[in-house]
Amino acid sequence: MTATAAADIDASPPRPRRPRQPVRDGQFWLALISAGWVGLLVVLFLFRDVIAVDPSAVDALKRLAWPLSAGHWLGTDALGRDVFARIVYGTPYSLAFGLVPTAIATVIGGGLGLLAGYGGRFANILIMRFMDIFYAFPPILIALAIISALGSGFLNCIVALIIVLVPPITRVTESATARIAGLPFIEAAELAGADGSRIAAVQILPNVLPPVLAYVTSIIGIMIIYGAGLSFLGLGVATPTPEWGLMLNELRTAMFINPIVAALPGAFIFVTSLAFSTLGVALERRWSHVGR
Repeated sequence: MTATAAADIDASPPRPRRPRQPVRDGQFWLALISAGWVGLLVVLFLFRDVIAVDPSAVDALKRLAWPLSAGHWLGTDALGRDVFARIVYGTPYSLAFGLVPTAIATVIGGGLGLLAGYGGRFANILIMRFMDIFYAFPPILIALAIISALGSGFLNCIVALIIVLVPPITRVTESATARIAGLPFIEAAELAGADGSRIAAVQILPNVLPPVLAYVTSIIGIMIIYGAGLSFLGLGVATPTPEWGLMLNELRTAMFINPIVAALPGAFIFVTSLAFSTLGVALERRWSHVGR
């Protein structure tokens, strides 16, 4: 190899490097911790028979025991029932208040929003003006009115929360669909003669799902709070079923006797709700990064 050729090689521009992954900031670690918290709750419930005692077992001699008492990690309630066991066994009810209504409302509201955003002006006016009726009242009042008409109970609370969730999910989906429907590749598909339903299913829906899923993940925590609030008022899960909101109601009279135990169900509601909200924000940021 000649000196000139070697010089040309040395002077050649450096090879392009692969783009670096975005720095994992505090939001990433918060999302990871939040996912770990939700996973921990699921694991505790799956192994409830191994790690927890009977949540309905009453011990009158150990009423309102403090956390870390002998045989009771989180203390006992006013009837001497183990608080840790009741929280573990109450996990599926509290999570169901958030996950089940959100999943069903996403299917219903997502379909209505897709139709309103790409189904033409008449469909948009008909669907969105009907959804605007629900925005005239606070969501919790709508849920209370529905439960008053249907009666109290776990399933009726689920139905009420579904009805409360459909309008906002419809609006978010309609907004995302209208934005995607105006892009050039949709117009190109229409000019090529593609069927409208195929365009909606193949071209629009995959692009609408990320922001919608990010939004619904963030409101799961709010639904957990709503469900716990309804149980706190005696409209949801009935006693003696362990549920976090109902436990909070049962322990409120012990607030001045054993405030730590009385606050534990509320702490679990708060942390779980915050975890899902953090996951929703992380998904939204991830979708925004990918979309750029």
